[in-house]
Amino acid sequence: MARTHLPHLPYRVREIIADNGKSLVYRVSLDDGRPAVLKTHAEAYAQASWLACLRHEHQVLQSLSESSSQSSGGLAGVSGLVVYGGDDRIQYGILQEGSRYGLLTEDHGAVNVGAVMDQRRLSIAESVDIALSVARTLAAIHERRIIHRDINPSNVIYNRDTGYVGVVDFGLASLLPRQQAVPVAADGRGLVGTLAYLAPEQSGRMNRSTDHRADLYALGATLYEMLVGTPPFVHDDARRHLPR
Repeated sequence: MARTHLPHLPYRVREIIADNGKSLVYRVSLDDGRPAVLKTHAEAYAQASWLACLRHEHQVLQSLSESSSQSSGGLAGVSGLVVYGGDDRIQYGILQEGSRYGLLTEDHGAVNVGAVMDQRRLSIAESVDIALSVARTLAAIHERRIIHRDINPSNVIYNRDTGYVGVVDFGLASLLPRQQAVPVAADGRGLVGTLAYLAPEQSGRMNRSTDHRADLYALGATLYEMLVGTPPFVHDDARRHLPR
């Protein structure tokens, strides 16, 4: 297994758990023995927009952590930032190694539901249980006036052995109660989210602001895919998909 060192945070890579061409997600072991998940960018994708999303995700996770009860151990269904060195006042959880940046979060031994569905068909009971857990997590997130904006099978994680279900990837989340409608080009340029799970108001074609209901629409599309095997609407071309 590969071994990599950060200036102040040594860790050992155990496995790659996700790779979408832009982001890489590793399961790692810290030198103090704790497991963690490290999200970083692919070598060829160190773009300013990606780094901005990473810093924004760090801000959202920090906000969710600070708004949760200390006795509860954080917000259920959201992986907390990993503190290393015992000083909570430091901007914990975000790492830098040369030109590479990364986000370090708790490891629940889970994999994303999209990867699970690539390997096997989820049972009806599993699908409903996962959706209910995500709904509870979203309710808690929405209470804190945060909209995820990209719920889909790749951003829901699941550990079959423990039953843990979580929501990940808050890089597109909105910290506002309502995200104002943004014009979107006919070919889909400017879309925020994943096309097959996008609520109509996120298309920018309805002149309506986006609120928490967009997450619920995306959760419904995700549940549909868990039960049926495909999203309710499938098309790679935004010009043909959005009118549906």
